Amino acid sequence: MTRRVAHRRAGMSLLEILVSTVVVVMVFNVAASLFVQSGRIAAVSTLALDRLHGVQEAQSLFLETVRGAQGVADAAAGFETGPDRIVLSTRAGVTVFGRMGTSDRLGVIRLIQRDGKWESDYVRPLHQRFSEMGFRITDQGLAEMSLMVWRDPEERGGNPMRYVSRAGCRGRTAGDES
Repeated sequence: MTRRVAHRRAGMSLLEILVSTVVVVMVFNVAASLFVQSGRIAAVSTLALDRLHGVQEAQSLFLETVRGAQGVADAAAGFETGPDRIVLSTRAGVTVFGRMGTSDRLGVIRLIQRDGKWESDYVRPLHQRFSEMGFRITDQGLAEMSLMVWRDPEERGGNPMRYVSRAGCRGRTAGDES
């Protein structure tokens, strides 16, 4: 009686190698797609947070500037209160809060008078770009700033984010809000 011993060779067949290679490639593609997508989401989230931080910085600076002023001036040092800026009188001189030149950025300029001439004592431009900005004095005598930022500045699609801040100058307590 002869016994047949089936010897199977160690290793994998060509078909098994091809199937395992396809599975590994598919897993790699899914992992790479998830990695790229998470990077895109992180970038969009970071830009959104930067825009929100810029708006918060502008609002805080506006409220601080207005509340520290003695009142709103119609014009001073070649600047006029209007839809793109507000001119505030202070003890030391004048503070102008608004559009920096023709750009889409806000800033603060503090001016003092020396020897009959206005000189800038402090200049602070803000980093955030705004799609739209406006200033006005409300019927209650409050200074109001409105800002608009697009959710996606590249596409300018969807609904823009609008922010409004109101504050009264020093000595005014009734109606102050932000």
